[in-house]
Amino acid sequence: MARILGRNVPLPGRPDHGANLQYVANLHRIRRRLRNPAQKSPQNEANLRKKAQITADPVAAYLDAILDSIEDGVLVADHLGHALKVNVAYEHLSGLTKAELIGQNVEDLKRAGLVSSEPVIPEIVATGSPASAIQTTRDNRSLTIDGKPLRDPDGSVALVVLYARDMT
Repeated sequence: MARILGRNVPLPGRPDHGANLQYVANLHRIRRRLRNPAQKSPQNEANLRKKAQITADPVAAYLDAILDSIEDGVLVADHLGHALKVNVAYEHLSGLTKAELIGQNVEDLKRAGLVSSEPVIPEIVATGSPASAIQTTRDNRSLTIDGKPLRDPDGSVALVVLYARDMT
């Protein structure tokens, strides 16, 4: 290294000892962490958990494609009735786009006149059992809506999955 105009500049053909020292210091730091796992940083722990989730659930990356391959309309909502996922068939059957559905509460959709029947999600959450309804869309299609609860480890309803079929 040479000092030129106040900067350290590596000379051609000569090893950069500063970079080597930094490499060795990083290597020692990594070896210490491997020997003493109690010194793991929260950021490293989060990265490890994230990597474990990715490798543990390869289906998650394909969830939208899986839902879109189903011929029935599928809408997944949380326990409060907010739409979280919608497949292409549900868009086609309901006449609503994903942008109009995702994040919206099904009761708000009823109030806005976008769906005709009372939402089954509140009933499913309250009773914890499956429910069905017949819904008329904006373009006068009759849909059979079947909903089923998905429970969290505590046993309470976490999500509701709605399946829609065209009856016309």
